This record gives sequence, structure tokens and C-alpha cells, in this order.
Amino acid sequence: MTLPAASPHDLLAIEWLETNGLGGGATASVAGATTRRYHGLLVAALDPPVARRVVVAKLTETLWLDDGQRADLDTQTWGGAAVAPEGFRHLTGFRRDRFPVWEFGALGIRLRRIIACPHGENTTLVLYEVLEAPQEFTLDLTPLLADRDIHALAQANAVLNPRVEALPHDTWRGNCYGLTDWYAQVPGATFVFDPQWHYGFDLPQERARGLEDREDRFAPGRFSVRLAAGQRLGVVLSTTNPGGRDGFALFEKEARRRKGLTAGFDSAQSDKTSADSAPPDAARTPAAQLERALLLAADQFVVRRGRLKKTIIAGYPWFADWGRDALISLPGLLLHTGRADDARLVLDAFLSARRDGLLPNNFPDQPTDPVGYNAVDSALWAFVALHHYARLAPEPESFLRKQLPVLAEILGHYQRGTHFGIHEDPADHLLSVGEPGTQLTWMDAKLGEWVVTARVGKVVEINALWYNAQLIYADLLRRLGHDPAAAAHWAAQAEMTRAAFVTQFWNEDRQCLYDYLDGRFKSASIRPNQLLAVSLPHALLSGPKAKAVVKITEDQLLTPRGLRTLAPGHPDYKPRYEGDQYHRDAAYHQGTVWAWLLGPFADALIRTRGEAGRKRARQLLLGLLPHLQHEGVIGSISEVFDATAPHTARGCPAQAWSVGEVLRVWRQYSF
Repeated sequence: MTLPAASPHDLLAIEWLETNGLGGGATASVAGATTRRYHGLLVAALDPPVARRVVVAKLTETLWLDDGQRADLDTQTWGGAAVAPEGFRHLTGFRRDRFPVWEFGALGIRLRRIIACPHGENTTLVLYEVLEAPQEFTLDLTPLLADRDIHALAQANAVLNPRVEALPHDTWRGNCYGLTDWYAQVPGATFVFDPQWHYGFDLPQERARGLEDREDRFAPGRFSVRLAAGQRLGVVLSTTNPGGRDGFALFEKEARRRKGLTAGFDSAQSDKTSADSAPPDAARTPAAQLERALLLAADQFVVRRGRLKKTIIAGYPWFADWGRDALISLPGLLLHTGRADDARLVLDAFLSARRDGLLPNNFPDQPTDPVGYNAVDSALWAFVALHHYARLAPEPESFLRKQLPVLAEILGHYQRGTHFGIHEDPADHLLSVGEPGTQLTWMDAKLGEWVVTARVGKVVEINALWYNAQLIYADLLRRLGHDPAAAAHWAAQAEMTRAAFVTQFWNEDRQCLYDYLDGRFKSASIRPNQLLAVSLPHALLSGPKAKAVVKITEDQLLTPRGLRTLAPGHPDYKPRYEGDQYHRDAAYHQGTVWAWLLGPFADALIRTRGEAGRKRARQLLLGLLPHLQHEGVIGSISEVFDATAPHTARGCPAQAWSVGEVLRVWRQYSF
């Protein structure tokens, strides 16, 4: 994906992201400015995938000629408006292929920079190649340190006790607070110890979210290295001693790994930092560009949990692993990409953490914090994920057989009743959920004691999932030749759920489904949740009713970036997702567009309209290509978008279920 030099606004608004398979990595704006508290060049996950710290916030770069001329390649904003230095003016090109690549031109020097994070370690590579230079010059690199939790901000203080120690192999070890060691290997460099605070870094993305927007950073000194035309410099930043490892060799190893992710799209030639050619996407069809980008994006969310398990990060740069997000995105991220072993480890991580039939809503950012279980649907989405696992994994029977008792336990708890008022109503076999002050569905915004979209009672997508869970369990029992009587029992139970669902949820006046039922109250809000009654593996609706549900969601909710969460015209409808936390949470599910819903919508389109629906779904997904190439985090899909045009990308700029669901339907239907 290519982006020529543009205005400072454009280059500050779009971001790049490198991940390391542990939950950390590197990220910033394309211009180089850190516009979020989460931006950093070395973001380490010290207890994967959490305990994340911004260790090195950035590395400023200055070119010096021997006659004293200088050019700063760094860009930073100050005071909400000022930009200094203006390194973006020297940026002649940027592209994001398997790695983010910049090219600069200044003082007659052409310099290429690549940033890469090797998989499985808290390490960032910053690789330079001098493409042209009229004479030898000096490159100064100044690390700006934060050494703080990713959600915090650093302020100048007297507690900091900086030390920098020279080690063999042109390596230096530093420490700020006696906590996290950082290492910088800069071949051929000298280091000048010059400790000083840099004050007032502006973070406009934080200000836009109504949060504190200033940070101080500490510079221990600067590295200086002499370079000439044709030379390369491989800088290694890490939380462990590089020990003389070659940065370019590490890069080539990671390039080979990523090449394997996109087999079939790439030529035999691996990435070379010396390659000076047109971006590969220029020779690909839009369909190939989209699929290849999705495959690379999918890999970023799959990370290690502890030593033996895998998990899925819900979104970068601030989310950890969330149950609902992981299980919804798992089929697309892992099963449709041939990573069944990873899928099994992720499923095991969440299923083994169950409590009274519930799976974690989220694992915490700090290992000492409690696990949250306030999600009625996480366990039900596990059944759907296992349905896809049974279809796509090679030889899935042994793992499925191991999970049968777990699934029976979950169904039993839901039927008899578990926490948060979750229970099956024996009168109609529908699932009833909720209690005051607790958010349980995916529409889970909460401000203090205000649950914005409470949806207490019998909820449309929860009962669609409940119906599917029963039938999927029955299907697995039959497939594995295990307890035919139990299979028949759960199939019969599911049929009673279906009959009551169609009778109680159908809104004859609007020709769609009610969103939820709470006693005599029936919510007639037009929301996308009803799509799951058509899109899930076992549909509750067919024929004219299914077509009517698809039509009303298409007419009132569909946008080029996903589906609105509430139809315009409703009193609670919010056209934009912006402002402080109160205003953002108030809009989160009250009109705001979610990209992950394109997955269920595509399923429902194809199920109700056949080949015409398939063509329409393909067209919608291809419409996301400009977003992947020019908005948010280049190469990924944002969490949410404004409900009204131009549907500005908002929220978390790289979201797992946005990528996962788009990739799932793209590959499931062989687009």
C-alpha cells in the first residue's frame, strides 16, 4: 500500500502498526509524530500479552553534513497546533507492504527506513539504507524514553535515575527507574551521554477523546554514526541484550515468516531493503490486494498467552484479549488462514477459564487484576467457533471430543441458571438475561451505573446464539457417535426455542424482529442484532421473513464501512462517535457503524439472495480497500465509524473482529 508525501494533517491522521506476537510492537503516525499515548517504538509485553509498557517512545533522526548543514527527519506536534521539527517535508514516499517503509530526501541524501518487529520477542528493528549521498554524513539518533504502562503518561520527575552502560557489540544498556532494562545496538556508533527531559509532547488523538494530552519524555543522550552512499545500518532496540545479533538477518527471518502468510500472492523474491521498485500492490487486482492485506492484518492479532497458549488481541493499540471478540474473529483469523493449531490453543485458553458456564468477557491488562465474566454471549460464540473448527480443521475429532463435556456443562448452566440472571425460561425455552447495572451483550457501553443499551430480558441475538449452541452440540454428538439420545434431546429443545422465537420476536408491523423483550415491553428499535437470526450456521428464519430482515437492515443500517447500530430517526440515534468518554460511550451503539457486522450481513445476503447476494457482498467488501490503504492504521480495519458520511474511522484503529469477519466471509464464499 503506497502513500505519497501528503499534507501534515494527512500524515498525522494515519498510522502504521508493527506487532511482535506477544501483544506489543511499535506504532505511530506515518509522519513520525506520536499522537496517542499508546504510540511507541518499543512497546513491550512483559507478561504476554499484557503488562505492556511503552519503553522507547520514539527515535529522533538528524542528518548532518560536515559543513554543519542539518536536516531533521522527525515530526512532532506541540501545543495543539505547532509542528516542529517538520520532518514530514523530507518524506518522499511511504508504503506498507509486509513492513512499513519510508523514503526521505534531504541535503542531497536519499534514505530508506524500515521498521520491523521480529515475532516472539520484545524487539524493534530500525533499518536504514543510504540510497544516495553526495558525501559521507552523520546520522544522529536520540532515543526518547517513557518506560511506563501503555495507559499512563510520563511526566518529568526526580524519581528517574538514568544510567547507560556500554556493552560489547556496539550495544548499550539503559534503565530509568530500576524497572525495565532497554538495549540499543547501533553498529559503528558512538554514544554521547547527555541526559535531559523533553517537555510537553502533544497527543492530539488523546485530546480528541477528551483525555489528558501532554507527555514529557527523557533523552539519555544520542547515538552518532557515519554513513555513506550504499551503506546500511541495522539498529536493534530490545528489552533483552541483542548480543551482536545482526538486525538485517533478523529482518530477513521475519520477512520469510510473513511471506508464508501470503503464499500464492507473492513471487519467489523475498523482501530486500535494497529493492527500489514499485510497490507490489500495483500489479495486483483489487481483490488480491484486499485479501493479501487481510491475511497480513490477521496475523497481528494472534499472540501468545503465557508460555503455552495463544489468544487474540481484540484491538491495537489499547485492547487486551476479550472473549467475545476473540471467538467471533477466530474463524476468520485462524481457521480460514490454515492455522488450526493456533485456533485450538485459543479455544483452549478461553474454555479452560470458564466459570459456572461463563467464559471470560476479558482478561485484564495487569496479571493481578480479576478476570471479567460479564458476557452472556462469549460462551455461545464458542459453539459457533467450534462449528467452524469442525468444518475446517484437519482431523478435528480428538479436540472436539475433549470439549463435549465442557459444552454440556455450559448448556446446563445456561438452562438451569447462572450469574447475572442468565437462565432459560422453562415456559418457552428462550434465554433470559440481565440484571440492573450490568452490561452483558456486545452492546456493552456503561458509564458509572448507566448501562447505555441495557437490553435486559430476552435478547434477539442471544437467543439466536442459544438456538445455535443447542443444535451445534447435537451436531457434534452425532458426528462423534456419542450419545444419540442426548443429541435428539438437544435438537428437540432447539426446535422449541425456534418456535417460541419466531412467535414472540416477529414484529408484524415493521416486518422485522424485535431487538429484545422485557416482560410486556418489546423493543422495536431497528438494530443489526436481528441479522444473526438469519446469518448464523442454523438460521431461525427463512423465506419472506428472512428476506424482510435483510431488507430493513440494508435500507436503514448499511453504510460503505459496516452497519449502523441504530437506525436514523430514533430519538437515541447519534450521527458521530466523538468527544470525551461520556459522549463516545453514549454513541457507541446508538448509530455508530461497526465493520464486523459486514460478516453477518454478507452471510444473510447470500442466504436470502443467492448469487445476486454474493455479488453484492463482494462489492461491499471490496469497498473497504480504500480504508485499508489510506485511513486509520494502514493495512488494517478500524473498530467503528461515524454513522453519517464520510463515515470517518473512529475508535480502536486496528480491530480483530473487523478484520476477522471480513476475511472469514471473503474466504468462506471464495470471493
